[in-house]
Amino acid sequence: MRMPAFRICLLLGLLVLLHPFPESTAAPQATDELSSGVGQAVESSIAEDSGREEAIPRSLETWYHFYSKGRPVSDIIALVFLIGLLFVFEEVRKIFFDSFRSRQLRKMDLMNSTFDEISNEIDRAPNTRLAKLIASLITVHSSTGSLESIQDEIDLFIRNRQERFISFTTRLDFLSDSAGALGLLGTVWGIFNAFESRDWRPENILPDIGFALVTTFIGIIASLLLNLLSTEVLNYFTRKIALLQQKVDEFRKNLYRHHSEVSGRNKKESEVG
Repeated sequence: MRMPAFRICLLLGLLVLLHPFPESTAAPQATDELSSGVGQAVESSIAEDSGREEAIPRSLETWYHFYSKGRPVSDIIALVFLIGLLFVFEEVRKIFFDSFRSRQLRKMDLMNSTFDEISNEIDRAPNTRLAKLIASLITVHSSTGSLESIQDEIDLFIRNRQERFISFTTRLDFLSDSAGALGLLGTVWGIFNAFESRDWRPENILPDIGFALVTTFIGIIASLLLNLLSTEVLNYFTRKIALLQQKVDEFRKNLYRHHSEVSGRNKKESEVG
């Protein structure tokens, strides 16, 4: 089974986040070789016993310290990213529940089922995309009695759904671009503050350089993740639309056959009459 790319990226991100960073403390020089060996053995045993318990809190603390160096710009980027996640969650929720509620209708053989059977199944899931489209086709066919407008109705329905989805991708693309732009803003801000002081001592310029690098990193990561999520949701939506078209084609063939049968009976009745 193919795992979506965004799941793989999320798993890799969690692994990186939870990986403990080595502490940059210099080891004391041993004055006695035996005592040094005993000390290392004790430290090793302690690390084995408590390593798993301390790894996650230490790594999270390190990442929080890293993140805090980019405030307040990193907070704004995080807010933009969370808004994007909410948009993604809401869109995926709508697509998933629409597919879930219409699962029985999708399982039907729409080419060979009767109109009464299809209508009964539509009544069980009236607000789903597939049910709305089939009900619209039945209404058009009943009111006009022709087949010329069936394909136009299908194309119009799918085009409207695609335009609604484009509005979602447009908003998400804007948030992705905003996250990258905010990271660039933090870069300019940090570099400007570093050179504005005109004091080239490391303790004065390194905090500003760190601010610039941290905001750049967070902005790039947020932008890439939002772009990735947008692509994955687009693929998910495209698959559902393709499945919708497949089931509607089955029902359209049913309509064509029903229309041919009705036309044949009417022709025979007219000839007999």
